[in-house]
Amino acid sequence: MSKELNVYGSFSPGPWKTPADIVAAAGGHKWAPATAELKAFAESGKGKAEGVGNAYSLLAAIIRAKPDRINIFTHSNKRFIYFAGKVVPGNVEWDESQQYNALDVDYLAHQEEDGTTFSGGTTKDATFDDFRKALPSNAILCLYACNVALGRELCIGIATYFNIKVKAFKSEIRFYPSVVKGSLAMKYAIGTNDQVTDFHDLDKYFEAPFVPKAKP
Repeated sequence: MSKELNVYGSFSPGPWKTPADIVAAAGGHKWAPATAELKAFAESGKGKAEGVGNAYSLLAAIIRAKPDRINIFTHSNKRFIYFAGKVVPGNVEWDESQQYNALDVDYLAHQEEDGTTFSGGTTKDATFDDFRKALPSNAILCLYACNVALGRELCIGIATYFNIKVKAFKSEIRFYPSVVKGSLAMKYAIGTNDQVTDFHDLDKYFEAPFVPKAKP
């Protein structure tokens, strides 16, 4: 049985105050999930989840968990995967104040070469060697984020840096909010496919895994 690590990005919410407001905004294509909804998505598989606001927090979580499957729930496009930002009506804005707020493997590679240490959550002054030792070679990284698989080089770069397989979707992840007994309930779908309540049920829509580039 695989040991899963579920992590979600940190995005401040838009102006909607109630579940009914969210449902109405989603119907008008103005809403996007913020931290609370990403957390619920990450926990929909019945496992625990933790927030990561940047790439260092992700690496620190891997060190603590030593997982063989990493599930990342955040916002992205075919060029960028970000862990931090804010939701605004009709859009999501990245927090570009720090380069490590994105999953930028070129940046991480430079920091690794420089011997940089990092912290995240309860993990303090970790090294990249700590991260490497915590990640088994048969691990897989699953990106529950929109359109990432369209960025082939992005996904191959992540696979190569982490030295593991990466799975991603070409299509949008669609959130379908509703109000149930006064609370916000959510279903998920890839494109126009069937709506589900457990993120694992989306796995059949992953593209073929991206694999690390062969070493010269």
